[in-house]
Amino acid sequence: MKNTLQICRFSILKTFTVKLFLTIVAAAIAQQMFAQITDDFSDGDFTSNPPWRGTSDKFIVNSQALQLMAPSATDVAYLTTPYGSLTNGKWEFLVRMSFNPSGTNYSRIYLLSDQTDLTGPLTGYFVQVGSENDDVSLWKQTGTQFTKMIDGADKRLDLASVTIRINVIRSLSGDWELYSDINSSNNYTLEGSAPDTIATSTPGYFGILCQYTATRADKFFFDDFFISGAAPDTVPPDLMSIDVVSATQIRLAFSEILDGESAENVFNYAVDHRYSPSEASLESDNRTVLLSFGQPFTNDVAYVISASGIKDAAGNIAGVLQRNFTFVIPASAVYKDVIVTEIFADPNPVAGLPESEFAEIFNRSPYTFDLAEWTVTDGSSIATIPHFVLSPGEYVILTSGSSGFNSDVKILELPRFPSLNNTGDMVLVKNPAGLTIDSVNYTTAWYKDREKSNGGWSMELIDPENICGEGDNWTASDQPGGTPGKQNSVFANKPDLTGPRLQSALPLSSTQVRLTFNEKLQKMLPSGESFLFQPPVGIRSVTFGDGSLTTLILALTEQIRPNETYSITVTDLYDCSGNLADGENNQYVFGLPEPASPGDIVVNEILFNPRPLGTDFVEFVNISEKFINLKDLQVTNGEDGREITSSDVLLAPGSYVALTENAGLLASEYPQLQSENVLVVDDLPAFPDESGAVVLIDHAQQVIDSFFYSKQFHSPLIRDTDGVALERISFTRDTNDHANWKSASSVVGFATPGFFNSMARPDVVLAEESVIVVPEAFIPVSGEPDFAQIHYKLNKGGYVANVKVYDQAGHHVKTIANNELLAAEGILRWDGDRDDGNKTRVGYYMLWFEIFDESGRVKTFRKRLAVSARF
Repeated sequence: MKNTLQICRFSILKTFTVKLFLTIVAAAIAQQMFAQITDDFSDGDFTSNPPWRGTSDKFIVNSQALQLMAPSATDVAYLTTPYGSLTNGKWEFLVRMSFNPSGTNYSRIYLLSDQTDLTGPLTGYFVQVGSENDDVSLWKQTGTQFTKMIDGADKRLDLASVTIRINVIRSLSGDWELYSDINSSNNYTLEGSAPDTIATSTPGYFGILCQYTATRADKFFFDDFFISGAAPDTVPPDLMSIDVVSATQIRLAFSEILDGESAENVFNYAVDHRYSPSEASLESDNRTVLLSFGQPFTNDVAYVISASGIKDAAGNIAGVLQRNFTFVIPASAVYKDVIVTEIFADPNPVAGLPESEFAEIFNRSPYTFDLAEWTVTDGSSIATIPHFVLSPGEYVILTSGSSGFNSDVKILELPRFPSLNNTGDMVLVKNPAGLTIDSVNYTTAWYKDREKSNGGWSMELIDPENICGEGDNWTASDQPGGTPGKQNSVFANKPDLTGPRLQSALPLSSTQVRLTFNEKLQKMLPSGESFLFQPPVGIRSVTFGDGSLTTLILALTEQIRPNETYSITVTDLYDCSGNLADGENNQYVFGLPEPASPGDIVVNEILFNPRPLGTDFVEFVNISEKFINLKDLQVTNGEDGREITSSDVLLAPGSYVALTENAGLLASEYPQLQSENVLVVDDLPAFPDESGAVVLIDHAQQVIDSFFYSKQFHSPLIRDTDGVALERISFTRDTNDHANWKSASSVVGFATPGFFNSMARPDVVLAEESVIVVPEAFIPVSGEPDFAQIHYKLNKGGYVANVKVYDQAGHHVKTIANNELLAAEGILRWDGDRDDGNKTRVGYYMLWFEIFDESGRVKTFRKRLAVSARF
């Protein structure tokens, strides 16, 4: 279709002086000696010289050009041909689209791809002709991630019909240049340049891809492919692996695309140098050959398969290639013969592994299994595993995409592999009969590392022989990203030597209670006699809650009643390792959950200004008589809300719960923390250091309690409030009463997460028209208490008060209230500070409490105070 001079013409890039033209002509003629691909389709064929493979039924050669000729539908079509490794080189080609290209109708010319299928995950580079910006651009693809390297000029292709010649140059140093010539005007324009030093040493593929709609299914044309500078393929194919499909079939996998005639010649193969297959079929990837034999292999006997005379698509002939194999009749797997050993649920950001979710399974038994028709599910979608022989001690990765994994990793790409939730999900593996072989219910807590739980790292099983372990037998990988396809980086001997522990008891209704344990139980269900209720409740039946074997559902013979506390004790219960539950440590208190009403749960403590590298927390107390499910509640700062938990967590009457993002860090800061009352949450709202809000709401947005805090609420005698929590003093006083909050005592380390506040005080009963100081003696800053409460009760509200403190010499020390309007009853507070902000001296003081009303009535109360010190 074009002569040599025309081919050379496409290399002219910037100037067209005669001298340069002749130089380029000579260079181009020389380069043809090393060109790996030249195809102008003048032979009317695209199946050979070079061979193009892919969706070949959608292409034809028309008027010496490659044309898309597909059914009228929205679809993708592609072709590829073998290509050498990427070093330096030049790619030239013509693209014609007899329409105005767009974001739904465009061409991609893959300069290099490591896969023949251009529609799936791959590693490579391509030029895209057409987009919503009507431009020509150069892209890099890694798996399913696309990076634009060169962004061509917008609107360049905003034409009714486009004919464009493309020229791409890559230097040895890795610099790319993209040129385009609209309508073959011999005037190339530089679209841009970009560095990229990554090159490949393994052979790949050159190809084209058409994204089209029904009306454009026959309007793509390609021609004049000329690629030079890349090393030609001179390496013959190698036999990479062998898969024993059945007693009469084996599958051979070769290193590159094969010549079909040599691959399907049965006389090119022999088993034990004695007999050849009855049939040899080259499969769709053009790399694997299925051999069928007339006589079956003998079980557990070693054989040698030989292949000779096998040619690749470039015509390179392999010598004698041999592999050993053994046919083994697969066994039937039982529970825990094959286990899940690694889970990669959150691949972003990339930290050492490809950006593809996966679950790794491991054959811990001495038997060989065929995984055909096994399934893996997360409960919402199910993927069926194809034929794959899993030998003893062997790993295999289950995923939806494998781009970028090491070549020695065994991978099964499952089109319907479930999308694993980042925060927690189930991975359930079953055999064809529906028998559960293994199940894992993971959460982000299993990482045991907050930073790694944010993505890019896998969770690994510690001890494969501890088949009953749950979260305690899992942790984040020590290897960057993870260890797919090999022994885990955290592998250790961690046997299960303790019995199951009851973690929660939750009424699902008035006649059903769900018990959750910390590990898998034995498969034989316990009897109702293993569970003792107080007050007594009869048990009708016991069933497992799900396939994880960690939950039991107790059906009761009578209803449990609201506002009543029950306890359950578990005895005569075994885990799947045979360990007996300890009855003394398997008790749980619960009640029928009820909706929270305003005031049922109150804000009790908050750390909004942690020390550097510390962590916030907020504590709530259930002051009602109800059992309340925290799953129904959210915590917010007034603008940004967060669900407390997605699991069922009962807060019993009088119980405390401290919410934090990092319990380990909080415990290191405050050793007196009560871990059983600390709940780790995925994300707390932001609590500003100066002032802010803590609001507890239900799913209907009803406010249960709210606290509007300020840094000024801290004791004036504490100079550095970093790491100091604000504590509530009284449950009965209003949450937003400034005097009802105080800095946590230094004696307890400035915070009491999960237990009784250091500043909490009992309510005082007052007579009419009285003022009481509690306590009369206190130690500022370091005492318990470290402040004095001034309780007052008047016969009416509306009095105006002046409250002051004087020393023994009658000198004014502190003004607590100055013409302040009082309620009928309330509390004021003195922290032992002076008006100038300094601490008072040790000694006796007098409180002067004067009130007056609009009628002029005046009444004065005088109370004694003592400021003490530690000696």
